[in-house]
Amino acid sequence: MAVFSYTGNTLSVAERIREETGADLFRVETSDEWPEDYQAMTAQVQEELEGGYLPPLATTVPNWDEYGVVYLGSPIWWYVAPTIINTFLEAYDFSGKTVIPFATSGGSGMGKTDDVLRKCCAPDTRWKPGRCFYGGADAAALRAWVEGLGL
Repeated sequence: MAVFSYTGNTLSVAERIREETGADLFRVETSDEWPEDYQAMTAQVQEELEGGYLPPLATTVPNWDEYGVVYLGSPIWWYVAPTIINTFLEAYDFSGKTVIPFATSGGSGMGKTDDVLRKCCAPDTRWKPGRCFYGGADAAALRAWVEGLGL
């Protein structure tokens, strides 16, 4: 499971998914500095989205080739995942892997996230429909979602 979490909300959902699935957890992080001030951070993120900037990764996934299924978690900002997720997808070969996106949001839903992120991967990457969790994840709803994936 690869997850980017700015405030900790998405990480909290990822940890619950890990409890349900036994998946390893990898933190997607950038080497860029993020402003601590929320308003400054949102302004920076909007500039990155509009300019197509892909922040550099600060970490690498050990044993990448051993994974066939990748849960991919992030917040949703302006109806898409932050561009650090695009960087992550372009940095690794997802050929033949199954990607299961999940997100947290204050209310915008997945937006066009699935469509945007699919373009970053090999054509033979298998995508499961993304799921957005609002304000955290109810344990029963999360369990039902994981079981419904049929993995």
